[in-house]
Amino acid sequence: RELKPISESENQTESTEEVLETELSAEINEEIEKLNHLIISEAVDTSITMDVMEDIQAKKEDLKAGIPQESSADLTKKPVSSDDFINWLVASAQSVNYPSFSDKGSVKPSDYADSIIDNFIQKEPQISRGKSKEYSLENLAAESLVDNEEFVTETLAEIYADQGNNSKAKRAFQLLSLKYPEKSIYFAARIKRLGRKK
Repeated sequence: RELKPISESENQTESTEEVLETELSAEINEEIEKLNHLIISEAVDTSITMDVMEDIQAKKEDLKAGIPQESSADLTKKPVSSDDFINWLVASAQSVNYPSFSDKGSVKPSDYADSIIDNFIQKEPQISRGKSKEYSLENLAAESLVDNEEFVTETLAEIYADQGNNSKAKRAFQLLSLKYPEKSIYFAARIKRLGRKK
């Protein structure tokens, strides 16, 4: 046998063919994976559907066995009256066994309530009325002047500063620096500026 030198073009053709084959095989494997996944999901869906249909059929058969055989024409011709409902209600109430309070060892509800009332009267012979808060205009005005530190805003602090109420403005900026630590440098500068205004 003679060995022929392989030219570069033949070598490139073979490597290109190998690359194409590996790419094609990878794409084919991906498609096979997708198809397998689709087949499995369809099989699961079909299995679930069949189980549900079997359950429905079994329940239909149970219902048919429990209901007397009447034609649908007979069902539609019967008038519904309130007497039927009342009779059903009375019959169902009679079939339920309610516990009796007259059993030995149990306390009657009225006796129990009486004992609670008597006990309360002995402990608290006189009930004092709660003192009602007087709502006069003076009290409401005084309460409106009380500052709630939970609702401090930068705008409120600026208003205090503009009004010349530096102590309230400083306190507001201190609370804001605690509430918003990322702006604490700004609030510290504002507090310093208020200190210079005195």
